Amino acid sequence: MSEMADQSASCPMCAAGKSAQRYHVEIPLLGVRAIRECLACGLFFVTPRPRRQELEEFYGREYYSSTNAGRGYSDYFRKTHARWGEGYIYGRSLGKTVFEGRALEVGAGSGEFLRGVLDGAGWREGFGTDLSAWAVRFASEKCPEVQWFCGSLEEAHLPDGSFDVVFLRDVLEHVVEPAPLLAEVHRVLKCGARLFLQVPNAPADLTSIARANRAGKPATNVQAHLNFFPPRCLRRSLEDRGFVAERIYTLGLKRGLRNMGYLPRRDKGAQVASCTAASQAAVPPAAGVAVPRWKYSKFYAWWRFRMKNSVKLPEWLPLGHELHAEAHKK
Repeated sequence: MSEMADQSASCPMCAAGKSAQRYHVEIPLLGVRAIRECLACGLFFVTPRPRRQELEEFYGREYYSSTNAGRGYSDYFRKTHARWGEGYIYGRSLGKTVFEGRALEVGAGSGEFLRGVLDGAGWREGFGTDLSAWAVRFASEKCPEVQWFCGSLEEAHLPDGSFDVVFLRDVLEHVVEPAPLLAEVHRVLKCGARLFLQVPNAPADLTSIARANRAGKPATNVQAHLNFFPPRCLRRSLEDRGFVAERIYTLGLKRGLRNMGYLPRRDKGAQVASCTAASQAAVPPAAGVAVPRWKYSKFYAWWRFRMKNSVKLPEWLPLGHELHAEAHKK
């Protein structure tokens, strides 16, 4: 791919004008687009950026329960217990220091994680946003006690310093303008309040794309990741917007090593076919998928969380698939 710097492709995170084209990627409904690397902050970003209308169409109902596994998730509702359980463990920890707090989740999807946070912390006030009108309708029906907003966080016009914690999980890689979103999160947090952020780890996420490009074809990006954050870029992005990064680490060692080619990859064809068949059998998606009640137990949530977090790798050894950051507002 071309290594020439291009002044016209400004970085969506630091606004620097110098970037270099690295890869090509194909996004369902959006077509083939380039991935460029910012030569100032190190962010990899998709260009040209999609329009709001394109993203709203992309994140429709099919994104959460695709019957052709063409984009998004084919088994989203089979993981409701996992999202609730993870939120519950976070909530238990938060509830020990803040007796009655307010939680915000940006990109809350169908709402299970935020409901888990409130259940674990014993808090009553939660606010969730998502760009998908379908997801917000679903969350409103399942969790009417939470306030839901369809649109970006900036469009919600929330008061300054109104939240004790913000969760930004698997969101920053999807947004067209990540810098204003981080600035808005900083504004709505109380002083000293915490941010929990999660994005795919760029070194692991980009390896499969690079491999496909070397074979002479663009890789397929079924979840429309628009931004790819290396650890150093994520730390700088937080600190430039007034956050103190407490720690940054990666999780998902096995999946990360698979993406990088150090471990044999699973048979994706068989896996997708299995998920597609299960999804078709489980639809209608608005009703979700029945999950055994024992998977919502506190013990299972604790056990699953401990297993997932058993191997945390430091940011200077970015082999995991997920990149996590814990920060607070100065």
